[in-house]
Amino acid sequence: MENIGSLPSTLYGTIHGPGYSGGGGISGNTVLAGAALGDDFHVYAIEWEENRIRWFLDGQLFFTLTPANLPAGSAWVFNAPQFLILNVAVGGNWPGSPNASTVFPQRMTVDYVRVYAPVTVATPPTTLTLDPAEEWLGYMNVSDLPASGGTPRPGGVWNVPDLRASFSGSTLTLSPNTINDPAPYWYIGGGAPGRPGNKIMSANMYVEKTGSLSGKTITFTGNVTANTLTAAHRAVAFIKDFAADYSSFTATTTPLVNGTFSITHVTAPGSGRHVQYGFETTGVNVWPTDAAPFGSVRIAPLAATAFSAWMAGLDFSAFTHPDLSATGDPDGDGRTNFEEFALSDDPRSAVVSGKMRSRLENLAGGRALVLTLPVRGNPEFSGSPGKSATADQVVYHIEGSKGLAAFDQAVMEIPSSAVGMPPLDPGWSYRSFRLEDGVGVRPAGFLRVRMSAIP
Repeated sequence: MENIGSLPSTLYGTIHGPGYSGGGGISGNTVLAGAALGDDFHVYAIEWEENRIRWFLDGQLFFTLTPANLPAGSAWVFNAPQFLILNVAVGGNWPGSPNASTVFPQRMTVDYVRVYAPVTVATPPTTLTLDPAEEWLGYMNVSDLPASGGTPRPGGVWNVPDLRASFSGSTLTLSPNTINDPAPYWYIGGGAPGRPGNKIMSANMYVEKTGSLSGKTITFTGNVTANTLTAAHRAVAFIKDFAADYSSFTATTTPLVNGTFSITHVTAPGSGRHVQYGFETTGVNVWPTDAAPFGSVRIAPLAATAFSAWMAGLDFSAFTHPDLSATGDPDGDGRTNFEEFALSDDPRSAVVSGKMRSRLENLAGGRALVLTLPVRGNPEFSGSPGKSATADQVVYHIEGSKGLAAFDQAVMEIPSSAVGMPPLDPGWSYRSFRLEDGVGVRPAGFLRVRMSAIP
């Protein structure tokens, strides 16, 4: 960004590089109508991209350069790190040397300098779970036993009928892969009950989406209710992201063990890409009537918790790389997403809602420290010395202390002290607590609430 004293209304945008430096810089300009640039503050900006630089005056684009604008054989050198210089220069070939008309002293007054980096606006993860209503597909890969070299054996008649996967309601059962063929190709000594398999079969059971899941963060979840597979077989959950022509792919997998699983994969953007998510069972083939002793895997959908359903209903698209986990804090207000959920707050807004209050209040018999907080529904707080209650998958523990050394003081619930508190959504109510023996002229003590999710 350049301006010279002899042309006070003209602003230049210029690049200098090998073969186009000094007086040979490549430049464009704009003229401020009716005023000198130095008579007022203006906003000068450059938008610098990998192969394009654009110059702006007060938000208006006035010049653009790309590598195509360089002299033949010249190098575009603006993909390396750069730095800023702000200076007032005197003299030189372009403006000329000072003379009797030059006014000294001169100064450059700068209000601010801001540098912005490009960011990718993150969108909430797309969460998928086992859904029997989807169109489930399947295919089988076959190879020789490792002892025989492990060579892949493409083609053949084996396919989905040999893939032992079936739904019963919403539960999917994966079993070792079988093939009812007596040929020695499949079984050592020929196929029959009790004969060992002669191939490794890898069965894939999956859902495929084309286009709709490209360029997104995909999370695939489920609940393994039982895995009794022997060491002869293994099963994994996967997400695979294929190019439009299936020529390449990336994948994320996780072994299926008892309990919940969750895998996440960031898919590439692009038209026509295919995203597959599902399961793969790999191991030696077995005769159909011999399959049961090799075990199976049963998988059920991962039921949404109140917290996950609540998070899914919120729009985080304005956040850059938000952490949507229970321990995340997208708005940076010091409260985790789970705490916001438990207190009916908004995890997208750093404005403190004031929905929890601890203060000295006048009660019958004197003053007391009173803790007031919102609770969904109408749970019963009970227990000693503290009070606990469960409300919509949240456990609230109200605890008291005399000196913070231990929270072992008896707590009691009192009528709600919600005057001046913000209004709550339907289904919520304020509840208030104090130390059982904490009423007096100079009450002392501490109250806290601990919140945890139901396992």
